[in-house]
Amino acid sequence: MNVLAIDIGGTFVKYGLVDDNNQLVHTWKKETKACKSADEFYDDICSGFDCEYGLVGISAPGVLSDDGVVTTKAGGNAIIMYQTNVTNEIAKRLQKPVATINDAKAAGYCESQIGNGKGAKSSAYFIIGTGIGGCLCDDRGVITGFDGAAGELSNLPVGINEKTNEIEVLVEHAGVPGLIQKYNALDNEDVKYGKDVSEQFIAKNPYAIQAVEWWCANITLGLHAINVVYNPEVICIGGGISEAPWFLDTLLDVYNNKVSFHFKSAFHPTITTCKFHNDANLLGAAIFVRNYVC
Repeated sequence: MNVLAIDIGGTFVKYGLVDDNNQLVHTWKKETKACKSADEFYDDICSGFDCEYGLVGISAPGVLSDDGVVTTKAGGNAIIMYQTNVTNEIAKRLQKPVATINDAKAAGYCESQIGNGKGAKSSAYFIIGTGIGGCLCDDRGVITGFDGAAGELSNLPVGINEKTNEIEVLVEHAGVPGLIQKYNALDNEDVKYGKDVSEQFIAKNPYAIQAVEWWCANITLGLHAINVVYNPEVICIGGGISEAPWFLDTLLDVYNNKVSFHFKSAFHPTITTCKFHNDANLLGAAIFVRNYVC
């Protein structure tokens, strides 16, 4: 029985049909429509396709309650989902059993079940994009926490801004925008995308090398925090930039040789990248609904 997997983002909505072997047999996407009401938004999500499926798995942005209510505001056009029940809205339109999981947790769940975290008794997933998504898993599945917010790694505190007295959080330094801003400041440029910095790094631009090493050092703050709080067997890193050929070796060099942490020697996680990359959200949502409903 195929599962219809839907990955809702602020810019695009991705769809996939997933077979019983967890293979994507068909994928498509469309732009996330800017809507004036939640009803209009969900009507659009559930329209424009005609295929056979028995279950629906949803990957959704924001913190979710156990029953599928979005309790924080997502970015882009998905902000309209705030305080709606994703599971109920999709189920009443498609008339199929539905289960909803946070998007980063979907990616982590996929990796824990069929990817590079498979077989680990404890694993963590660090998904780098505009924000930093996260997921913690044990051998029973995803650890969601009391409010569903466990693993929201963007908000890990990293210090106090002395000028504003506000807490600085990890995403400001370890998200892709942090890398772009650092490179632009060093090289007096105005690049807009992480791939632009990646290309300059590959070309051995000294400013790009400096920016990337600074950025990787900030990523290690998040990795070390995960170690201290959870001490997982495996940490998998995802997001588009993690697919760059230089990424993992550069990050591990910084982690192992260029930064120092108290108590670092106590931790020995396997640090690697995710296996499924851009397909992980769809696959994770499909696996989740099968395990949740069946």
